[in-house]
Amino acid sequence: MKDPGANPVWKESSTIEFIGMTLTLPISIIIFNLIIGLVFRGFVPANPASTQIILINVLYALLGSSMAIYVYKLRKAFLLVLCSFVVIFSMYTLLMLAYRAASIGDVIENSMGELSWIYGTLVCFVLFFRYAEVRLNFAEALNTKELVEEGTNLKYDSGTCSRCGQVTVTAKEKSAGGAKKMVYFCDHCGMYIRGNPLTGTVLGIVLLSMTLIFIYAMNAGNERSASDTLNLLFLLFLYLGGRSLYLGVKSTLKAAGGK
Repeated sequence: MKDPGANPVWKESSTIEFIGMTLTLPISIIIFNLIIGLVFRGFVPANPASTQIILINVLYALLGSSMAIYVYKLRKAFLLVLCSFVVIFSMYTLLMLAYRAASIGDVIENSMGELSWIYGTLVCFVLFFRYAEVRLNFAEALNTKELVEEGTNLKYDSGTCSRCGQVTVTAKEKSAGGAKKMVYFCDHCGMYIRGNPLTGTVLGIVLLSMTLIFIYAMNAGNERSASDTLNLLFLLFLYLGGRSLYLGVKSTLKAAGGK
């Protein structure tokens, strides 16, 4: 089993990857704000300001927690977070001043109010995932590839366990052409091999919560035509969120309990 307190190996990133991630986070925030503006278009004039602030801040916190999933394994995760914060804050400042939408004081107040929710949650979840990295019994299957079992023509996936370094089965077919059944533990060391299961749990919570808030905002804002158009998309996100949450919780229990 994984030793409590063991030091995980954080991923190195090239300069290009680091710059790309540094720019991706601010771009994601800008796109997310555009989505909020579209969804809350009818909600804002028809509902109290306090309700708007609460819902939008919750959305920002959910966005920050989802971002943590993609950066916490990087060795320079906190430097990346700091650099992306500087980039988005500078972009906000330049845009507001260019259009003379607000004074310097207002820019700082408005920007910090939004970014504190996003980046505060982001940092907290990076720490949370890293904390869990050394306390849950899990490994990762590396260099996975699809193979065919001799004599049966059943396909299966195999990879190298990051814990013991041996090749193990990660998924296999029950019948030819059928869906593959996931294998959760290494054949050799018994370690859970699907990676940190908490990320799937958090992603499921994020998808479910965001979708429910968007549905509420669309309906409360009387944006009937828009909500009808987005109903199928909302149902898809609800399904994906529920599935991710279920598998995440199930996998976390497996990883916490071992084989």
